[in-house]
Amino acid sequence: TRTHTHTELVYILEYNGYLLMVGIPLKEIVAYCTQPHSELQCNLELYVKSKGTPQFIAFYSPSSVEYTTKFLPSIMPDWQAVKLIAIGPSTTEALQKAGCPVVTTATRPSPEGILQAIQSCEETSK
Repeated sequence: TRTHTHTELVYILEYNGYLLMVGIPLKEIVAYCTQPHSELQCNLELYVKSKGTPQFIAFYSPSSVEYTTKFLPSIMPDWQAVKLIAIGPSTTEALQKAGCPVVTTATRPSPEGILQAIQSCEETSK
C-alpha cells in the first residue's frame, strides 16, 4: 500500500483568453490495490492439462497482462498460437508492449463486447 500526504492539484483554467493556474491542496487516498487471484496460475495449469490450450484468451486489464504473461509460456508452450483479445485500448497497448500479438480489441468493454470479438475472429477465420 502507498501512503501519501498532501500533493497539489494544479488546474489550468482559461479565462478571457488567459491561462490561470490554480493550486488546490489534495490528499490522495488509495481506494484499491490490484492483486492477481492467488490460484490463477494453478487454475490455468489445471485447465490446460485437462482441456488443452485454449483457442482464445481475453484480457480484461493491463495488470492481467503484466501478471499472466510472466507464466503463460511455462504452462502453455504453444501459447503464442492462442488468439488474444483485449477489452480495450489500454489493454491492447499492454499486450503489444509485452510482445503479444493482439488479434482484436473488443468494441465495447463488456462481456458482450468480448463475445462479439470472439465471434468476429471465428467468422474471419472461416
